[in-house]
Amino acid sequence: MDTFLNARARELVAGGLLTIILVGLPADGILFSQTATGVAYDLLSSCLVDLANKEKVEAFNLPLNYPSIKDMEALLGRSESFSIERLETISNHAKQKPTVQFAVSTIRAFIVEQIKEHFGGKIVYSVFECFTRKLTENFPFAKDQKNPQHIDLFILLKRNNSCNTV
Repeated sequence: MDTFLNARARELVAGGLLTIILVGLPADGILFSQTATGVAYDLLSSCLVDLANKEKVEAFNLPLNYPSIKDMEALLGRSESFSIERLETISNHAKQKPTVQFAVSTIRAFIVEQIKEHFGGKIVYSVFECFTRKLTENFPFAKDQKNPQHIDLFILLKRNNSCNTV
């Protein structure tokens, strides 16, 4: 995030605004693995274990970070380039109940290229077929209070006037 903010500081004029929307954890102390999204990624991981070479699976990493609002506030507060104008959660609850196909499509859109690059294109269909099956079998977790949903964070930053960028 520091690298991202430093790059944006070089692009913005003093007083310029930067808007960021990202996913986060609903509260401090909740782990990503405890969220419905985390459970879905665990199921996807189990498909890779089932279908791919063990060494390739062990070397695969998805750099996901779901911060809490408190974590994000602390991280942004360290920035010398920006001040926080707004930092709040926004509703990510669709009027429609989530479906397995929507969850699969969303996750696939995020990571299909990483899977192709790391494991090769031939495995993609099988992985997402397996993922759809496992997600269907385990879908009640999406409504389970033990697995809270992630939140969306709305962040509005203002470029400081005294910011020194290189």
